[in-house]
Amino acid sequence: MDYPLESGNWDLVAPSPLPYQAESQTPREMNRADMDRIRDEFLRSANFANQAGFDMLELHMAHGYLLSSFISPLTNLRKDEFGGPIGNRLRYPLEVFRAVREVWPQEKPMSIRISATDWAPGGLSEEDLLALARAFKDAGVDLIDVSTGQVVPHQKPVYGRMYQTPFADKIRNEIGLATMAVGNVTSADQVNTIVVSGRADLVALARAHLADPYFTLHAAAWYQHPGQFWPKPYLPGRDQAYRLAVRDREEWTAGRQATKPPSHEVKEEQYQQQSGGGPGKRPLEVLPGAVPPG
Repeated sequence: MDYPLESGNWDLVAPSPLPYQAESQTPREMNRADMDRIRDEFLRSANFANQAGFDMLELHMAHGYLLSSFISPLTNLRKDEFGGPIGNRLRYPLEVFRAVREVWPQEKPMSIRISATDWAPGGLSEEDLLALARAFKDAGVDLIDVSTGQVVPHQKPVYGRMYQTPFADKIRNEIGLATMAVGNVTSADQVNTIVVSGRADLVALARAHLADPYFTLHAAAWYQHPGQFWPKPYLPGRDQAYRLAVRDREEWTAGRQATKPPSHEVKEEQYQQQSGGGPGKRPLEVLPGAVPPG
């Protein structure tokens, strides 16, 4: 998908004329007329979204797409007021956001999605990330959807369970802005842990729903949540799912109890036996750096 067609390719634009890969089509550097046109296209799309009845709007500023490419120092090499320090690199993304926020109904929330790190040397720094969060908080964003990477092909992500959640945690608790955590969150227990511990306000799942399209219904049954909506054709299976979940949870809890390791607590009698002491005898105290008697 990153390779150009033999002919008929679109006229690609970007902050700087950098191909994604050596074989990719090279975009041309955007001028002011391009910026105005594309900003107005965002406004048109936002109006269409509102007419279609969407309740929330998110501007995609992650993963190397156009607005993301302005933010990252690896893809924005401009020498004008839209390049250089993070304040300049944010100038056009903020311009687009403010314009869209003006036409999007104030009673409806609006979020942005960002790549909190480029996973590559010379990419977005922690200071840049916090400056970005502050700038969009001041501009009126309601929530930041915190992803990472996919900006440059030579990235070296550090994958792991819930591996992007620390970035959502940092923005939420250092900037005071609502965040949505994403990335390798695979269970309802992980979702609840992230939210209850205050690391994010929302959690979004993608691959988990691809693997199990009924992920939410199964989670509702497991936690015995009665308020979950079930489509009418599924209602005959709802009661069974809730009954089976009670049994499965009991079996799961019993299994956890059965495999629980013995306590590592050392009781007084065990200590006296192991140390050769007796009742009333104090344990030998060894000062730092001292060698105990042999």
